Amino acid sequence: MFYLIQTREAFEGRLRSMQGLEFMVTHDPSNNGHQQDNSGVWVIRKQYRRKRQGLDDEITPISCYFVIGENIYMAPSVGNVLGSRMVHTPASIPPT
Repeated sequence: MFYLIQTREAFEGRLRSMQGLEFMVTHDPSNNGHQQDNSGVWVIRKQYRRKRQGLDDEITPISCYFVIGENIYMAPSVGNVLGSRMVHTPASIPPT
């Protein structure tokens, strides 16, 4: 069983073969493909994976987290951002 967690690729491959709630690293600043990323920001997505016979897995994102140094921040949902903008919009409209 130890061989499943020796590398990140092996561990994530094992997670992809299972179903249920999981946390996946979606952005790693040290492994950003072609670009050098010195931001130090990690992005972790909480998601639910459901297996389907003969089809690709159905993945439902639940929330997103940013890890900066030792601090973990939960990203706001689109609904929260839009709701906040709508609440503050009337205050910025000058009276006629």
